[in-house]
Amino acid sequence: MINLDKSTVSFSPNTKQSDIDGVLEQLGIRETQGHAMYLGLPTVILKQKKIHFEYLRDRVFKKLHGWDNKFFSAGGKEVLIKSILQSIPTYAMACFRIPMGICSDIEKACCDFWWGVNDNGKNMYWASGN
Repeated sequence: MINLDKSTVSFSPNTKQSDIDGVLEQLGIRETQGHAMYLGLPTVILKQKKIHFEYLRDRVFKKLHGWDNKFFSAGGKEVLIKSILQSIPTYAMACFRIPMGICSDIEKACCDFWWGVNDNGKNMYWASGN
């Protein structure tokens, strides 16, 4: 059974009002102007996709600010990055193509956490010579 009190429907702006009224009357359900989130994902993606996925970056930053990286060994940092930070955007990435800006911000935050920060600012990122 569908719980009509908890159910809503949204329509495209191109839908005729007579069609909207007919569907609402037939189904006996309310209309909404759009859902913000459903099951942790945005339901409507507009042209500026970055705005819709900023919550992923914010969640990663919130986790990182809650950890003080000077107390973790390299193994501890690796486990936190792989098991927690990289899992945050995974569900959204299974459904949507996340903007590269958001992915870059998350990757940069993970690198900053991994390499740490010293008294003069950030430590040097090491890279292979190839």
